[in-house]
Amino acid sequence: MKYPKIVSLLLILAVFGSVAGAVWALNSLEAEAVSNKPMPKLMIQEYIRSDAVAFIAASHPETAQFMGNFTWIGGAVQTLMPPETYIYSSRGWTLMIQYPLKASQAYSITAEYTSSGIGIPYKISWAGTWENGNVTETAYSFSQ
Repeated sequence: MKYPKIVSLLLILAVFGSVAGAVWALNSLEAEAVSNKPMPKLMIQEYIRSDAVAFIAASHPETAQFMGNFTWIGGAVQTLMPPETYIYSSRGWTLMIQYPLKASQAYSITAEYTSSGIGIPYKISWAGTWENGNVTETAYSFSQ
């Protein structure tokens, strides 16, 4: 061989290029697999909960001071008999959703707010239904 250093350098560059190309291709496939993965959809009770809170805020401006960035905790409550019940709480609010016995019935929702701590005590009680994305109020009270 007339130029062994050049041949060695070319061989190293070829191997490096092949490895880099393979890594790039695998990363591209992984990124494509992640981007094609469907995003998890909200569960129906999360939609109902959001719709109910939005309805309360829009229909009763006096509740605005108690609305905000909610971090809900809770979920399904074990019951022996229907209806299926979900209870969530966040920042003084407790919201209960009861699933209907029949698919054609509306979901029942109750929301309660009680202030805690120093200051004027407030209590909000709200009841309503949710059906096909529409919230209907059936009862409301606001007291200090």
